[in-house]
Amino acid sequence: MAKNILVCDDAAFMRMMIKDILTKNGYNVAGEAENGAKAVEKYNELKPDLVLMDITMPEMDGIQALKKIKESDPGAMVIMCSAMGQQAMVIESIQSGAKDFIVKPFQADRVLEAVKKVNDTYCFKQYKFLSAVFDRTYSVCFRSGGYVSDHEVDCGIPEGEKNGCKSGSN
Repeated sequence: MAKNILVCDDAAFMRMMIKDILTKNGYNVAGEAENGAKAVEKYNELKPDLVLMDITMPEMDGIQALKKIKESDPGAMVIMCSAMGQQAMVIESIQSGAKDFIVKPFQADRVLEAVKKVNDTYCFKQYKFLSAVFDRTYSVCFRSGGYVSDHEVDCGIPEGEKNGCKSGSN
């Protein structure tokens, strides 16, 4: 679950408002940033579970910051915050990897809905991944009479299968 959240907005009042909504609902605000450059710096420092980022900020806008964050961590979960009338920027941010967006002025329930939606999607993907790994490992273990080699654990494939495994043993 996305518990540690980085809040990025150039307006201190907006950061305070978002922080209040999140903390009252069990989330931890791991850090805050007042511009895109600080957002990238804080993301790399704190490695939060989720980022809430304003689109229009000084020094580096939210879309540029989103792209930099996604370069260093393709799995980063970012929700963009935009003002009314920024549809083109919202579309660009979604195309750049944002998971959702919130339109200002926003209501607390919409912020929480976006966080929950992104979190639920992430948890579902993690569940599907872990289920696939378990199923694969179980079938390998069953075929090999209960023995699973280090290679099979590292790669999730039976010994001898060629599929681009980087463990070095195939």
